[in-house]
Order: sequence, then structure tokens, then C-alpha cells
Amino acid sequence: MFDPTELTFLLQPDYSHARDGSALVALAVGGVMPLNQFAALAPPTVGLQASVASSGGSLAAGSYWLAVCARDATTNQMSAPSLLARADIATGTANTATVATPTWDSATGHWALFAGIDPRRLTYQTGGSGTPSSVTLTAYNAASWGMPDANDTMLRAKVKQVIHAGIFGAALTGSGTNALTITGAGWTANHWAGRIVSVIGKWDNSAVPVANFTVSSNTSDTLTVTPDPAGLGIVAGDVVAMRTKPSIAGNVLTDADWVNGLSGGSGLAAGAEAGNYYLIVAGTARGQYQRITANTSTAITTLPFRTALDATSDCLGGCGAEIVYKNPSHGSGVRGKALYVHSDSTTKGYALEVDS
Repeated sequence: MFDPTELTFLLQPDYSHARDGSALVALAVGGVMPLNQFAALAPPTVGLQASVASSGGSLAAGSYWLAVCARDATTNQMSAPSLLARADIATGTANTATVATPTWDSATGHWALFAGIDPRRLTYQTGGSGTPSSVTLTAYNAASWGMPDANDTMLRAKVKQVIHAGIFGAALTGSGTNALTITGAGWTANHWAGRIVSVIGKWDNSAVPVANFTVSSNTSDTLTVTPDPAGLGIVAGDVVAMRTKPSIAGNVLTDADWVNGLSGGSGLAAGAEAGNYYLIVAGTARGQYQRITANTSTAITTLPFRTALDATSDCLGGCGAEIVYKNPSHGSGVRGKALYVHSDSTTKGYALEVDS
């Protein structure tokens, strides 16, 4: 569902009580704050066209943008980024990209390389010591911590209550090697093969991991999945959701499995989703959302998306709320936290998007 190197923000529920005894639910949001102050170092000069080799790495075909920052030998604080270099890879999956770095500030002790497939969104890839004449990208991290940016003065966390995280949600009764069990589910053998099941809550209210599993087969109550949930600390009591897998015809998304035993057996309530939003969280049109205009028990109709959806478009349905969290100046990566408080302890979940 997501690239294994695509890191995200910490999201953890925090429960307390108001003076009248009612429940208060807060979401703690953690992550590495953007860097927006630089060391008094000149950025390194770079060759604007990176050289490409067809072996020695794991870069797939495509265009990559790269930038390099120097680190102060004494404080380890970063310089402003270099100009952008571009690497164009025509074919293959074992490529590398090398950027010439002929000139460094004399106070440089270390360096950091940033890269991205979007020139507006570069993320940390690797680093080293000294002042090499070139640096090489051999493997691509889809998302780590961001490149320093003097204009990064505000961090915005948009929190959306999730109405439907999938076609059903349920607490696990067991977890084992490549297996997730929901006793009494009553499934038809292998009905869920090819679907993705995601962890959306921890039984002990600890931080929710990014844990998505592909179902290869199932019995009446057990899903066989990859990767291995036991190795990720998934246990009985954790809550999972089975993702939608709709057929798409224009703006109508149909999934007959909205009707299933764990969702009450009748599917969506006709018309009840109108006014909610359909958020694409993975695949084609990822990050886009659109208002739902109508629904039946198994089909949802939305306003048109900017990008035509296809079978890879995975979604959430929900309604939105927003926080603005101002980011003070930071010269080094530190942990930040924002809280969203909701007075309803029965909410079904939240989705988090952070930008700056």
C-alpha cells in the first residue's frame, strides 16, 4: 500500500476526563520539525546534471532531483541547500545517480544528500564525512525528514474524523505468524484474497503503527497475510479495517463487499454518506479528496476528482477539521507535538495530514 521507506508522523490517542467526568480524547502528533535556520556555511557547488550508472544500486527508471547540504565541522548544523541537480534514468531497476560536488566551504565536516521525484519535495537520503568530489545516491527513500528550508515557518496538521476506514472494522481475537484471526467472522474461504487489511487502533491506546497487510488467503475466521504481523507487534485486541477494492465507472465507486457480516450485513445506509468526503490515501490520485453526492448500500458517487481514479485508488470516507500549529525557528531536527481534542469518545478514528 505504501513504500516501506515512506516514513510518516507519530499519531497516538490520549484519553483524559473533563471536570464533569465526560471523556476527552486528544491526538498527540509527533515528528521531526522542519529545519529553517542554517549554519554560516556556503552551500556546496554541484553539477546540475547527475551522471547515471545502470548497476550498483536500486534506483528505478524516472527523474530524480538531488541537493546537497554541508554540515559544520564543529556544530554539525547544516548549510542552506545547494542548487538542484537532476538525474534522468531511462530503464532498469539497479541504477545509481552521482552528483559532482567540486567546491565546499572550508568549515565543512560532514554532508547530507536529499532527493525526490518532485523538485518541490526532497527528503533525506544519506550522508557522510569530509568533502568528497562527488556523492552518489544508490537507494531511494520515499519519505524521511525534509530538506532545510528558510521559508518553512508554519506547520499545519489537518485532522479528519474517519467515518469508514474500510468495508468493515473489527478487533482481532488472535495474531500469529502471517495470520490475523477474528473469531466468528463466518467468511467464505479465500473471499478476501488480494485485499489489504490495515491496523487502525491498538488495544492499549499506544501509538498506531503504519501496518498494512496483503491478504493471500482466508479461512472462515483467519486471514493469511504478508508481511508478518507478529513481527510488527500486532496482537489480539488491536483493531483492523478491511480496505475497499471498488470497481470504478466515472465518479461511481462500487464495492459489493460493503455488505458483509462484520458490517451488519446490509451495507451502507442509502444517502447517509452524502456530504462526507472521499479521501484517496494510496495509489492514483493519492492525497485528493472529493465530496460524496450520493450512495447506495454498495456504491458511492462523488464529484469529479482532478485525476481519474483507477483500481489502485484506496480511500477513506470522513469529514474534516483543521489545526494550525506555528513552528518556531529550529536549527536542528527536534520532536514536535500538536493536539486535537474531541469530546466524543466514540469516534471511529482520525486521519492525519501534515504539511508546511
